[in-house]
Amino acid sequence: MRGLHLLAPQSLIVPVLTVSMLLAQAAVPGAQAPLQQFEVASVKKASPLAGNEAKIALVIRPAPVVEGERLRARACSILSLLAFAYGVTSSHVLGPGWLEEEQFDIMAKLPDGASRNDAPQMMRALLVERFGLEAHTLEKNVSIYALRAKSQSAQLPDADPSAPARPGCKTGACGGYRCEKITMKRLAQHMSAASWQRMAGLDGLPVVDLTGLTGTYSFDLPVAWVASFSPRVEMAEECRVPGNSVFKALNTLGLSLEREKQPQQFVAVDKISRAPTPN
Repeated sequence: MRGLHLLAPQSLIVPVLTVSMLLAQAAVPGAQAPLQQFEVASVKKASPLAGNEAKIALVIRPAPVVEGERLRARACSILSLLAFAYGVTSSHVLGPGWLEEEQFDIMAKLPDGASRNDAPQMMRALLVERFGLEAHTLEKNVSIYALRAKSQSAQLPDADPSAPARPGCKTGACGGYRCEKITMKRLAQHMSAASWQRMAGLDGLPVVDLTGLTGTYSFDLPVAWVASFSPRVEMAEECRVPGNSVFKALNTLGLSLEREKQPQQFVAVDKISRAPTPN
């Protein structure tokens, strides 16, 4: 099982209902409300990535994106879908190693009146219905990088909702990180990716959003990368020049990154299928 050596002692496990139990309780009077579901959803084996999509996927693990009433997941692994469904980083999902291997394209419509904040719960319901997911959560005290705002006046310009750019971030070859229409929670998820941590010279710890900032922002992070995105790829010689560390770059935006210990939620996968039921 992927990462099961990380499981906490029994005394630290917080007992909870599994997601499959929540769906099953829908017909029980007085039971906890069932998970919300997408109005309609299509799940298909992912077609191969090419061009810019393939280049971006080498740096940032593909993850579901919600735009208006639509959710789109392009070449997302089951690991990424689980992380999105539970609002945790992928390193906090404990399960089989193949969770990263199987990739899917998902298109789904949120029901009328639903918001983007409801999408993770709907993804959980989809994983239960289509992949037979059974899982439980537990809490552990672990080392993290805490992403904080130095003050509520952090230098982060609000995103222009009418701008044509799609939500997400792009990295330069030697440095620089341009983000469009992104939340601090999503930025923390990007910074938790193994490739991002390698480029920034971090220690492989998850980054947790503790900024308290709830808006959607567009900004440039003036960071100089210290390594390539992969140990199999040499960093270009012209990139080996001094520049802002990720800590100094975040400071220019009124943000800080601090190493500390915090109680964190983990998701343990008890059962899941490698292939979904048919559409």
